[in-house]
Amino acid sequence: MRLTTGAGLLSSIAELRHALSDEAKPKIKLFDPVVTSAEECIITSFQNAYFYSESFEEAKEKMRKYAATIHRPFGVRYNPYTQSVEILSTAEKIAGIMSELRGDICIVHNVTDNFKNRIHVNFKQFLFVLQRLFKRFTSKTIRLTSTNWPAY
Repeated sequence: MRLTTGAGLLSSIAELRHALSDEAKPKIKLFDPVVTSAEECIITSFQNAYFYSESFEEAKEKMRKYAATIHRPFGVRYNPYTQSVEILSTAEKIAGIMSELRGDICIVHNVTDNFKNRIHVNFKQFLFVLQRLFKRFTSKTIRLTSTNWPAY
C-alpha cells in the first residue's frame, strides 16, 4: 500500500497521477532531508523529484536528525495545550517552560506520594523511571533522591 503526503501531491490530482506514472519513476528518490532541502520547488509544473520513505516514522526521525544539525539562535517547543510551536529566544520564555516543568513534576510527585501512601509504590523504582525519562528527553543524567526534589 502507498501513502501519499505533501501539499503539492494532495492538492493536485494531476500531480499525483504524474508522480505515480512510469514517466516519473526516474524522478523518485529515497527521502534524505539534505537532498530534499536543496531541491527546487516548482509551482508552475510537475516537480523534478519526488521522495519516498519506508514509513512516516522513518521520515520523521530523519527530519528530527536533520533539524538538529541546523544552527539557530533559538529553540523551539511544541505546546500540546495550545497546539502551537513556541519559539524560545529569551531567558523569560525558557524560565516560563522551567516553571511549567516544575509544576508538572510537582503534580507527579504528589500523585506518587498518594500512591505510595495508598498502595506502597516502591519510591526508588519510581525515581529510577523518572531519571530514565529525563535522560531520554534531555540527553542528560540527573540524580534524584527523595531529599533533592525542587521546592514547591
